[in-house]
Amino acid sequence: MLRLTYRALFLLLLGLTLIVTTIFGKPARGSNLPGADVTCEDGYALWADADVNNDDDGDDDDDGDGGGDGDDDQIRGLRWIGVANTVAGKAHSNDDILFYGSYNRVNGSLAFVDRFYNFGLLNSFPYPDEVGRDSAPVSYDLDDYRPGGRMAAAAEAAGRYHFINGRLEMRSSGAVLDGLYYVTDKVEIAANYLSGNVTIVSEERIEVWGRAHELEAYSGGLLFYAADRGSQSVELNGDDSRYNGVIFSEGDIDLDGSDTTYSGAVVGDRVDIVGDSLTVNFEATYCPTGPAPTGTPPPMPSPPVRP
Repeated sequence: MLRLTYRALFLLLLGLTLIVTTIFGKPARGSNLPGADVTCEDGYALWADADVNNDDDGDDDDDGDGGGDGDDDQIRGLRWIGVANTVAGKAHSNDDILFYGSYNRVNGSLAFVDRFYNFGLLNSFPYPDEVGRDSAPVSYDLDDYRPGGRMAAAAEAAGRYHFINGRLEMRSSGAVLDGLYYVTDKVEIAANYLSGNVTIVSEERIEVWGRAHELEAYSGGLLFYAADRGSQSVELNGDDSRYNGVIFSEGDIDLDGSDTTYSGAVVGDRVDIVGDSLTVNFEATYCPTGPAPTGTPPPMPSPPVRP
C-alpha cells in the first residue's frame, strides 16, 4: 500500500513537471536533429533564420562580448510579444521561440532548434517540435531588382520600374503605389489609405506607418524586401490594413499595429509579433515566381524623394 502511494506520488510529480515545462519553461537545448529541405509551398507563414553570425556588432556572437560562442540568454528567433494574434500556417525558428504575450494562437506546426518558452497566458499552439536548422523556404537576390536585373528589366518594360538613388519618403495619404521600387537608402512611409500593386526593395531599412493600407505584391509575389542586416530592418506599424505578399529581410522584422492581416509569408533573421489582433496567413499564391506580366500601367505621380 505504501509502495503504491509513493508510485502514485512520483507519477503525479512527473506529470506536473512536464506540464509546467511545456507551458512555462523550455524543452531541451541544442538539437542535433537533421533539418528537412523546405520550400515555400510547404506552408510556412513565419520563418526566423536566426543566423548566429548576423548580429549588429559583427563579432559573430550574440552577446556582443567578442567571444563568438553565441551561448547566451538572448532570446532569438520568433517572439510573440503582443496579444490576441493569430498565425494560420507553419512557424519555424532556427533558434528560439518565445511567447511573452497572451491569447495568441498558432493554427499550424510550431518548430524550434534551440529553446522554447511560453511565459504568456492562454496561448494556443500545437506541441512544439524540436528540429534541426534549415534554409529559409524563400530567398531573393538583390541584383534581380537593381537596374538591369531580371525583375527590374521586366518592370521597366512595363513602365513600372522606379529607381530611387537615395531615401524614399512618403507622407501623402491616399497615394496609389504601382510597380517595382528599388531604393538605395532607407524607405519611410507614414501615410493613411495607401493602395496598389507594389514591390518595394531597399538596400537599407523599410518603415511603414499608417492605417487602412491595401497593398498587393507586384513582382513575383514579393511585397517588401530590406537588405539591412540589423534590428528592425523591416518595421510595419499599420492599423486596419492588408498586406498581401512575401515580406523578406536579411535582418529583423517587427510586425506592429493592430487589426491587420498579412497574407503570404514573413521571413527574416528574427521576427517579432509586437502588435495586437494581427493575423499572419500563409498564402501559396505569393510564393516566388518570375517577373510580373507586362502591360500598360495607370498614370500615377512619383512619391517624393530625398537624396
